[in-house]
Amino acid sequence: DNTNAYKINIQLLGFFNCDQLYRIKQPIQLIASRYKCNEGWIDTMTIAYVVDNAANGTYTFSPGLITLSYENVGGMVFQNSKGEIFTCTGASLRSQIDAVNPAQHETVVTLEKMPLKSAEELVKEMQ
Repeated sequence: DNTNAYKINIQLLGFFNCDQLYRIKQPIQLIASRYKCNEGWIDTMTIAYVVDNAANGTYTFSPGLITLSYENVGGMVFQNSKGEIFTCTGASLRSQIDAVNPAQHETVVTLEKMPLKSAEELVKEMQ
């Protein structure tokens, strides 16, 4: 018997279907965005979760390139390398996007620093 046996321990399992991004209505991209909160600039964002109300779900992105639905974004949750969690409501994000000067070379998004919870818990609260 040439069968190899492997043991894996999976804490969390998710499936990503890359064509889901093509289903986003009114897609826009936040490219190479910088993030700040009332304490100042936030360094080293590691992950971004975008709540999409039309899809009734979330998308996960690298914080440097985020695709979202302007119309249907319910909010965003970010985590930095220190494990700190930051959020932005859909309404706040839309108003910030509307205020962007097209001549700007980057988008600055203002976030709210949250009490320590997991990013997954915050995403569930936004849905």
